[in-house]
Amino acid sequence: MQDLKLALRQPSKYPGFATTVVLTLALGIGANTAIFALVHALSAGRLNISHDACEIQGEGDLGTREDVGNYGNAL
Repeated sequence: MQDLKLALRQPSKYPGFATTVVLTLALGIGANTAIFALVHALSAGRLNISHDACEIQGEGDLGTREDVGNYGNAL
């Protein structure tokens, strides 16, 4: 508990350092988000993946509500 109190008191002793840390973190997070958004925007148009390729085809019926939990013959 004393460590937590000390950690919360330190930024008030060194406000310049605390401000620098917060601004550095904010700049890093913002730059990271911007770069990933740019890469996503540039690569999304090039992939041309249709949603039809993501469909899952199944065979047979899904069973009834009474079959739920009975997985003995599933494989």
